[in-house]
Amino acid sequence: MDKLLKWLSEHNIKFLKTDHKIIIQHDDYFFLYRLDKVISAIKAGFRFEDAIKIITEDWEYLVIDVKKAAEKKSNHLLRMLSRVIGEKGKAKSMLEELTKAKIVIDDRFVHILDYY
Repeated sequence: MDKLLKWLSEHNIKFLKTDHKIIIQHDDYFFLYRLDKVISAIKAGFRFEDAIKIITEDWEYLVIDVKKAAEKKSNHLLRMLSRVIGEKGKAKSMLEELTKAKIVIDDRFVHILDYY
């Protein structure tokens, strides 16, 4: 979050940092909406330099809840995530190469960061 705070300071955006919160003051609600997506993308595992493109280059951040698509059986969830990842990460790498998107996969979600 240090990079985010530095970026906010460099762009003259007012904020207050406490022990557990960062309070940001801005008149543009759409900016705040996109900044929330930047923070979510960073928390998902994307690099700050990629996540900040949501604001600077109109990138979009999408989260797919694979568990909802997998119904109630846990082996369906594992199978679906395995198909996205592929053997030794080949499918994920191919998806990133073909779409130029950045993809992070965790135990339930597929996080996608790409130009909109």
